[in-house]
Order: sequence, then structure tokens, then C-alpha cells
Amino acid sequence: MARSILSASLVRPAWQLGSFRVEGPDEDSFTLAVTALNRLGRQLQGTGARTLARLHVVGSCSPEIDWAFSEALGIPGLDVRRYPSNAPGLWGALAAAAHDDGTAGREAVVAADTATLSPEAAGDRRVRHSAGGVAFLLSKELGLSVLRHGFRGHPPGHSPSMQGAITGWLEALGLSPHGSRGEVVFEVEEEPDRWQAAWEQAAPGITVTVVGGPRVDVGRPSAVEAALLLWELARRLRTGDTGVVGQAVRGRNGFSAFRLDGPVRWLGSWGTGEPGLNPPTDKFLIRKSQLDAVSQGAYLPHPTYLENLAGRWRLVGERCPRCDTLAFPARGRCRSCGRSEGLRSEALPRVGLEVEAVTTISPGAQPTEFDSMVETVGAYDVAVVRLQPGVRATFQVTDAVAGRLRVGDRVAAVLRRLYPMEGEWRYGLKAIPETPGSTPRLGERDPKSPARSARRGSSSVAPRERRATPRGSGGRAERRPQRPR
Repeated sequence: MARSILSASLVRPAWQLGSFRVEGPDEDSFTLAVTALNRLGRQLQGTGARTLARLHVVGSCSPEIDWAFSEALGIPGLDVRRYPSNAPGLWGALAAAAHDDGTAGREAVVAADTATLSPEAAGDRRVRHSAGGVAFLLSKELGLSVLRHGFRGHPPGHSPSMQGAITGWLEALGLSPHGSRGEVVFEVEEEPDRWQAAWEQAAPGITVTVVGGPRVDVGRPSAVEAALLLWELARRLRTGDTGVVGQAVRGRNGFSAFRLDGPVRWLGSWGTGEPGLNPPTDKFLIRKSQLDAVSQGAYLPHPTYLENLAGRWRLVGERCPRCDTLAFPARGRCRSCGRSEGLRSEALPRVGLEVEAVTTISPGAQPTEFDSMVETVGAYDVAVVRLQPGVRATFQVTDAVAGRLRVGDRVAAVLRRLYPMEGEWRYGLKAIPETPGSTPRLGERDPKSPARSARRGSSSVAPRERRATPRGSGGRAERRPQRPR
């Protein structure tokens, strides 16, 4: 039995420029991909036939960090395969994951695109296509079956016959133009009306929706755009229907076919995007290489950074079998009874975390490794959050307006860039607000909140009896939140 798509997740960056989403200064293809995969939840952490055995990566994530997907997901020895960042790459990855007989477990496909800028006008930086991440989980269960796909290019000015292309696709799929029941979502750059008429003439038994040009909220064709076309198709299908996603854009035409055999979970804002944050300055689009930057206050040797990635990236602590104490971060020794044998790893929650204290770091007060981020987005918050009773951690807050987070608000932990060191990016968890209304558009002032001065270290903290918090996440009391590492 071939694998089918059981669920899919879509992630859009919080930052918005016009109708386009742009990754934040602490985001890249890797963090977008990991966030999309994590949104699939416990479906990635099964056992036996439900174990994730292979990951198909579509996009520009550096091959040097293939090992990082295994670490970020907590799946040892995960096999990673690579595909180009375009629609053919996505269709090829889905087909390979569906029909791969080399593994027995589940497989996943992830695509991530960062925003690109138009180079036409000197000094005018315009977004050409949005940033985003999308992930699919495939298993040998009933879902959205992946059938066949095919693409071909043609020289400019020598486009193939519309009816000839359509007839060829139907023949390749074994579909009868008059007897088949199904849907087609077809994207074209030019002449959508002519393509619509050609489809209706060549395949009168099939319902066709022609999309004229790339979506405004995505931009030029990309792997994420192709995934949105698939969602448009899937929501039109009835159980047993065959559907085709087709494209005729930029000198290339092709298709990918699917059949709906069972329910599919679509996680994220597939239909309409949620409102985003407006960049505070024009510097937001000026992305300079920072890998040569030298931190002056947070040096962490590479072996030390790697030795506890489970805690830094996934909030994994240790449970003592003798006294049942949960410690985070893991230290290989129980903080309560001193036992070092038989400690069990335990993942802490990463969503719905309550804020117990928060401090706003104004420009000029930040550690030097965050200079570039402050130049891009301005002030930021640092929050102490409760992971479990008696267990706390300190996070830098991102994707939010500084000074708006309050004690009692809820946040989620997501993997983001921290700072460059030793010629590579260091990654770690940051907090993003979950409480409705805690992330208004930049420039808007909360009428319930008094005006705030730009003094250094202005803060909002918990009541006095709750201010004593363990350093980082447990241990000695510490009133002032530490900067994240």
C-alpha cells in the first residue's frame, strides 16, 4: 500500500510587508521548516510503523545542517533527502515519499521559502515572493493519495497547444475526458480565460478552476505556492474523486494528480492569512551577512553548545526515579537528592507557557550579539515563563511589539536564530505570544496601557511573592531574567 497525505501544516512569518510575508531577522529556511514540522505535533513521534523514517526537504536549507533536522525533531538517525525549491520539486518529493518502499514507517515532506526581493529598480526593494513553510505527513493509511506528476519546459514563444497539453495529462492519468469525475485547479500567468475554455472543451466531465497568476499573498511560483494550490484542490474534492493541480508558468507546464480516499488535517491559516506585523523601519529588508560578527559577551564553545541541544532546542529535562524531581536544564544529576543513575529524559511543554516576569530591553541595553536585531526591529522583551510547577526558563520574546507582553500571558517556544559564532548560526528557543491581542501592529498603542518611556530596563514583573525564580529554569533564586544563550 502506498502512503497518503494524512496532515499538512502551513507557517507564515509574523512580519508583513504589503500583502507579502517576510521572514524576521531571526528566521531562515531551517527555522521555518522546523516550525512547520513541529506544528504536525505528536504525529511525528510515533513508534513502529508510525515512526518517521525519512524526511524530504524542498528548499534552500543548507545541506550542512541535515543533521540538525534529526536533532530538532528528536528523531535519531533521520534520513534526509533533498529537492529543488519549486513546484516540480514539491511534487517529486511527495511522490517519492508516497511510493518509497525503502522504509517501513511514515515519511514527511517539508518545504520552506524565504522572501526574495525584486532587483529591477535601483534602491527600491520590493518583495517578489513571500516567505513561508509547509509540511506534509504521509503514512500507509487512507488520506490524500499521490498519483502521478510530470513537468516539461518549452522555449519562449513556442508554447504547446492548450488542448494538446490537457489531453496529454488526462491520458497519462488514465482519465476519460467524458466519464471521469473530479476537480482541476490550474494556475496560469497569461490568458486564463483561454485556458478555462480549453479545459471545458477537452474535459467536459471535470470541474476546472483556473487561477489567473500567482497568489498575491505568495508572489512568484514557489514550493509554498504549489502547496496552496494543492489545498485549493483538496477542499473541492469529495471522497473517491481524482484531482489535478496544473501550472503553466514561466515557460514550464505540468501537473500533479491526487485522489481523496480519506480525511486530511490542514493545520494553519490556509484559507486567509492572519494579520501580520509591519516592519518598523526600512532596514528590515536590508539583510547583511552577520556570520563574521564577533560576540563580546556570550562566547560559548561549540562542543558545549552541542552537548545539550535536546534542552536548548526541544526543552528536554530529566526526571529522577528516586525522588521524582524534574530538572531543567539537564545536568546529569538530580538537584534534590544527588542521584545520577537512571535519570529519565522528559520533554516539557512548548505551548501554553505562562509568563511570570517580563523585562523590556531598550536599544542600547542589549548584549552586543543582538545589535543587528535591535537595529532591525528595535526593543525586545525577555520573559521568565513557567514550564511546570517549580520549573522555569528564560526566553527572548520575538514576533511581538516590545512592552506589550504582560504577566499571566501565554507564550509558545519556537526555534530561532540566536547569534552567529565561529562562522555559523547558533539556534535556540525563543517565545512568541499566544494570548489574543498581545501582538498588535507596530505603531498602534494599546488604549488601556499608559505611555511608556524608553528608559533602559523598564520592566513588568510578577507580584512580590512570585518574583523569586530559579536561574534559567531551576536552582538558585534570581530576580533578573538572564539573556538567552
